Amino acid sequence: MTAPVVIDLSDADDAAVAGGKAVTLARLRRSGLPIPPGGVVVTTSAYRTFVVHKGLGERIALELTRRPLSDLRAEETWDVALRVRAMMLAAEWPEALRRELADALEPITETGLLAVRSSAPHEDATGASFAGLHESATGVDGLKPTLEAIRSVWASLFSNRALLYHAELGLDPAGSSMAVIIQPLIEAQRAGVAFTTTPGDDDTGLVEGVWGLGEGLVSGRVEPDTWTVRRADGRVIAHRAPQRAALLTLADGHVVERALTPRHASRPPLREDEVRRVWRIARDAEGITGGPVDVEWAIGPDGDIIVTQARPITTPPADARAAYIASQASADTLERLRRDIESRVLPKMHEEAVALASIDLHELDDTGLAREVRRRVDAVRRWRTEYRSTLIPMAHGARILGRVYVDTMRPTDPFEYLGLLVRTPVEYATHRQLLAELGIDVPPEPDAANRAELETRFLSGFTTGEQRDGAAALLELARASWRLRDDDNLYLSLIEREADRARTEVERRGRTPELAEALAELATLDAGNLSSNRPQGQREDSVRPRQLLGQPAGPGVGRGTARVIRDASDLRRLTKDDVVVADALEPETAAYAARAAGIVERRGGMLVHGAIVAREHGVPCVTGVPDATAVIRDGERLTVDGHLGIVVLEDV
Repeated sequence: MTAPVVIDLSDADDAAVAGGKAVTLARLRRSGLPIPPGGVVVTTSAYRTFVVHKGLGERIALELTRRPLSDLRAEETWDVALRVRAMMLAAEWPEALRRELADALEPITETGLLAVRSSAPHEDATGASFAGLHESATGVDGLKPTLEAIRSVWASLFSNRALLYHAELGLDPAGSSMAVIIQPLIEAQRAGVAFTTTPGDDDTGLVEGVWGLGEGLVSGRVEPDTWTVRRADGRVIAHRAPQRAALLTLADGHVVERALTPRHASRPPLREDEVRRVWRIARDAEGITGGPVDVEWAIGPDGDIIVTQARPITTPPADARAAYIASQASADTLERLRRDIESRVLPKMHEEAVALASIDLHELDDTGLAREVRRRVDAVRRWRTEYRSTLIPMAHGARILGRVYVDTMRPTDPFEYLGLLVRTPVEYATHRQLLAELGIDVPPEPDAANRAELETRFLSGFTTGEQRDGAAALLELARASWRLRDDDNLYLSLIEREADRARTEVERRGRTPELAEALAELATLDAGNLSSNRPQGQREDSVRPRQLLGQPAGPGVGRGTARVIRDASDLRRLTKDDVVVADALEPETAAYAARAAGIVERRGGMLVHGAIVAREHGVPCVTGVPDATAVIRDGERLTVDGHLGIVVLEDV
C-alpha cells in the first residue's frame, strides 16, 4: 500500500515515512511537552514521487556521481549542491502530486503564518543529527508559497553542508529522501537552544538565548546570552552576556534584522527563573529520548515556552571540511571583511611590495642581503597567513549571491548569475595594472554587455524596496568578492616575487656560510605559483579513456590542440587554436588562457581562476578532471564541452 503524502504530526511514528525530527516531536507531544499545536508532515512518499518525475532523480544522481563526493574539494561540493538545487527548484511538479498536496495542505495554510522544516529519515538520529544542515522556512503564508517552501526543503537534502556530512558518514545522498514538517508559526519574542550536557563536563549544561527569532542564533548573526547550569538541579552557575545589538524578526513574511531598543539591549532575554524553566523542559526531553539532547525553544507573545525541535547531541567531524563550513560567513560579516581588505590588507600588501622592490639587492653586502632575505621570508609568511584567514573567506560572497539568484530566478543554468559579476572596463583597471606590474601580458577586457540586463531582471524579482536594497547590496558584495578572488592573488604575487628576486641574487653570489643559511630559509617557502602545480609526468597506460568527465565551468564547445602547461613559457606560446590543460592555473598565468580555444583544469570549482577567466571571456571550460595533465598528451586533439563537463580525446 502506498504511503499517504500528508499525515498529521501526531501520527508520525516511522522515521522512514515522517523523518526523525517529526517522530521525535510527536513523541514529545505524546509525553506532554509543549510543542506548537497542530501540524502536519509531508511524507517521504511525496518526495520520491517528485524526484521520479521526468527523470529528475537520474539527473541528480549524475551530478552526485561524476566523482566520489569524498574526492571533491569543498568548493566543488558547493558547486554540485547549487546545480542540484537549481534542478529541483526549476523542475516541473507532477500534476497529480501537486493536486493531492494542495487538497491536504489547504486547511493548515489558511490558519496563518507557517514554519516549514526538514525531517529526513536519518535526521536527528544518534550519531548523525545533521543539525543545521537542512533548510527551514519561517513566516510562510499561503498555499503556493508553502509548496515552494517544501521544494526548497527537499533541495536542502543536497546542500553543500549536507553533502560534506554525507561524505564524512559514508552515506549515499542520491538514495536519501526527505519529509517536511509544517506547523503554525510561533512568532518568537525570545528564542534559543538548551544543551543538556556541556562538552568536556558531564555535570553541567548550557542554555543560550537571544531576543527575536531563533534563526539569529542558529545562523550566527546574533550572539546569544549563555547560561551554564548545574545538571542536577538547573541552578545557574555562570552567565556570559554578549554585546547585544540586533535581533531577527518577521516583516512582510521575510526574516529581517533590526537593531535592539536600548531597553532590550540592556538586559538578557531570559530571567533566571525562565532559564530554570527552559532547563527543566530540556531535561524532560532528554528523559523521553533517552540521551543528551539540544532543544530549540521559543517564547511567544503569551510568555509560554514552546519546544520547536529536539535532537541528540553529536560531535561533528573535525577536519578540513568542518573548517570550510565554519568559514562560510554571512553577508554582514563579509561586508565588514570587504572593508578591511580594501582599506587595510591590500594597500598594506602593495605598500610593502613597493618598499621591497625599491631595495637594490646588488648593492648590499652579504650581511645586508641575508637580512633582506629574512625580511622577505617573513613578509611572504605573514601575508600568506593573512590571505588564508582574510582573503580566501571573502570568495564566499559570490556563492551567497549564487544561492539567492537560483532561489529567485530559477534559471536553467545555475551559474547564470556569474554574468552579473563580469567586470566592466573601470573595474578591470586594477587587474590590468597589477598584471602590468608583474610583467604579464594583459588579456583583452571581458565583455560586460549582458551585465546590466541581468541586473535589471534580478532586482525586479524582489517585491519590496527593502528586499531590492538588500539584493543590490548583496550584488555589490559579490562583485567585490569576484574581483578580489583574482586580484588578491596578484597582490600576494608581488610579495612572492620579491622573495624570488632575493633568491636569484643569493644564487648569483654563491653559497657563502652567511648566505647558505638565508637560502635555506627561502627554501621553506614553496613557490606558490605555477611551478608548484606542474604535471607529475605523462601516464603511459596502454589503454586510455576516450572521454574524461569533470564539472562544466564555462559554457560552450571548443576544439583544439592540447597544450599541457609545465611552466609560464608554455602559456606565452598559446594560440587561439590551443586548449589549455593544467593542474591549476593561477591569476598571473590564467590571464593567458583567455586567448585559448578551451580550458581543462584538474582543480575543480566555479571560482578557480581558470573558470573565472573562462566565464569572463567566453572560453569553454571543464574543471575537476582527475589526472588531467597525466592522461592528456601534449599535442593531441581535444574537444571541450563546457555544457556537459566532458573532455573528448579525439586521437584515442
